Amino acid sequence: GGDLKVRLIAKSAREANLSVENTTAAPLTVAMPPAIAAVHVLKQFQPLPNQGPFGIAPDPNLLNTGQGQAIGGPVNPLNGPFPQQNALFGNGNNQLGPGLNFFSVPPERSVWLKVDSVCLDHGKPNPKPQMSYVVVPLEKQVDDPVLQQVLTDYDTETESRTALQAAAWHFSNGYSWEEIARLPVRRGNIVRAYFTAGDVKLAKSLAEQARKKIEAREQQSNTTTTVTRAVRVAD
Repeated sequence: GGDLKVRLIAKSAREANLSVENTTAAPLTVAMPPAIAAVHVLKQFQPLPNQGPFGIAPDPNLLNTGQGQAIGGPVNPLNGPFPQQNALFGNGNNQLGPGLNFFSVPPERSVWLKVDSVCLDHGKPNPKPQMSYVVVPLEKQVDDPVLQQVLTDYDTETESRTALQAAAWHFSNGYSWEEIARLPVRRGNIVRAYFTAGDVKLAKSLAEQARKKIEAREQQSNTTTTVTRAVRVAD
């Protein structure tokens, strides 16, 4: 219902702040997925010219027309207005919740969360605070289960955001790893490679780790199903 009001402010391509406001007179417990996506909304949509991986796109920060990139990433507590004394925050990655971030929101208060984001639509303008974004489930914006897993498992403390961006564009835009490695970007009058060889190598590693995790989960699910059926037959 209307008990919660959710608002996302995209500070840049790499970071967004998420406000979860409790509009009621009673505390509410909220279960937030470990990763989310957000989509830029416009009253009038004017698509940008198609930019393939080998067309040199202008600096995205200089573009201020057209629909901005969708973003996605993990959700974490944000220092500052986050009411630590009144909230329990459990990250799904550390098993404090079953794949969810749990936290409480005091009556008529807001909890602020941080989204360590990457862009999901290469060639469109980068997110800015002036853009209006709507939060959507990660799986609604990201079809590929491997990228869903990569974004969910991303460790903001130890892993390269640039490598994560390379993986995101590989899966969301359908670029091959070779195309990702040759992807150019223009900064003023200088054209350079967007990603280093190390970025691409780490992006491949993140994808492979996610793929193995999915396969292990599916294998465990199949084993559990087989055991359950065997027990029923024995009964």
